[in-house]
Amino acid sequence: SFIAFVTAVLIISKQRMSLKDWEDLSGDGGVLKSILRASPLAQENPASFPIEGEEVHINYTGRLLSGVEFDTNMLFGSAYSTTFDIVIGAGKMIRGMDVALKTMRVGEHAMFRFREDYAYGEEGSPARGTAPAIPSGATIDFQIELVGCSGAKGGLGADNAKKKAEDERRAKIIAIREEKARQREEDKRRKEEEKVLKIKEEAEEPVTSIKDVETVFDARWAKSLKPNDLKQELKSRGISIQGSKKDLLARLIADLAAKS
Repeated sequence: SFIAFVTAVLIISKQRMSLKDWEDLSGDGGVLKSILRASPLAQENPASFPIEGEEVHINYTGRLLSGVEFDTNMLFGSAYSTTFDIVIGAGKMIRGMDVALKTMRVGEHAMFRFREDYAYGEEGSPARGTAPAIPSGATIDFQIELVGCSGAKGGLGADNAKKKAEDERRAKIIAIREEKARQREEDKRRKEEEKVLKIKEEAEEPVTSIKDVETVFDARWAKSLKPNDLKQELKSRGISIQGSKKDLLARLIADLAAKS
């Protein structure tokens, strides 16, 4: 028929498209998409995609890259019979179909290309009735029209919608926590920088007499000194003295002041 002829011409022209004409849905080149007819819902509701667990009603035709048809729900090659109804994520379809259908809107007509790992894999598929076999490792094309959606089946859609909302809520909480943690780290880093700056400023204050010992001893940098370090320094200056850390520091400063 004329309709079948036009459809075949359209399919062949799409098969000859270069990769730049396809949208990579899977991110690894395994599922490619090209829209043949956009959905009227694209403008009205850009987010109107079916979700996992929802039953969808589609018309489809599957072909090898050679153009040989291996599966369809078309009747006599000219008109569609009843739609093919399938639940997304129920494990009844090849892997690529789950990926593809979740990107379609009702009324949309699109061409999809599935690499073997999203199709029938290395095993392929044997011939069934008049349908030819699908070779091992074959990349295949599916022309799909999304006719409608019936909502959740067996609670899967509702459960997934609930899970999605919960995941989004948790993601927001995690984002808030991460931001607070980042802010705490930033505050900690800033305080450390301020501490270092203050210590440097205190360390650079001139010490010229014993009366400055109290000030120096209270400085943070002085508190980090160990008595043995002070004794070694005094010994190198020919001074042998026993006492508290404060006494040792006072004697060192006195010696510095005397020689300045």
